[in-house]
Amino acid sequence: MTCPGLRVAQNGDAVVITFDRPEAKNALSRALVRTLQESIDRASAEPSVRAVILTAVDDVFVAGGDLREFAELMQSPTGVQEVIAMGTSLLSIERCDVPVIAAVQGAAYGGGCELILACDLALMETDATLSFRQAAVGLSSAWGGAIRLIERVGPMRASQLMLLGEAISARQAAEWNLVNLEVPSGACLDRALEWTRMIARQPRAAVAGCKRALRETREARRADAFAKEAQVFSSLWNGPDHRAAMASFLNRSR
Repeated sequence: MTCPGLRVAQNGDAVVITFDRPEAKNALSRALVRTLQESIDRASAEPSVRAVILTAVDDVFVAGGDLREFAELMQSPTGVQEVIAMGTSLLSIERCDVPVIAAVQGAAYGGGCELILACDLALMETDATLSFRQAAVGLSSAWGGAIRLIERVGPMRASQLMLLGEAISARQAAEWNLVNLEVPSGACLDRALEWTRMIARQPRAAVAGCKRALRETREARRADAFAKEAQVFSSLWNGPDHRAAMASFLNRSR
């Protein structure tokens, strides 16, 4: 199966979804996120599928949201709601009946880090990095990133990652529980397929039940956190810092 910017193929027990927008550093557009959600939903409903693996081409895993598209949305009265809705689409990862594994082969920025945090499992190649760069473009997280980051690493490390915006190595990401494991360069997909085979040895319904129990426990603790995160993002959207950052980006990319 082939989609614009996204390649979807079954490899044994896994559906492998490959981000393939090298001209945009695999940035997430609204259309790409919708296609990602549809692909994950189909995999969840297919009994032969035991895991979904997210990977990418190029030296970037996902560069975050598509800033060119976001610049256009800044001119729309519904633009901020459309961006926030992209995070709602990413909930399909948590709701999928089979584990979703991020196989991170390159740098991830901003919304790309939020995507990884939504996954059940994450592997990261030794030369890959994570950078929470939302503040650098005058924004905060919009897709559950702050919530999942605190769940994953605690409030102090979440503050360090979001407020400093520094790049985190694969080794540090694994030590801080941002990802499960650091793997050698070029080994991420093979290791994710190995994990899929391990998952496939267990009953599919039991794996789905474990996922549901983990998700519902997190949801009970989250209360209205997603709505509060969206409110903060909305307050910064199209503000002076955001406009200045977007103008700088557009000037550099001409």
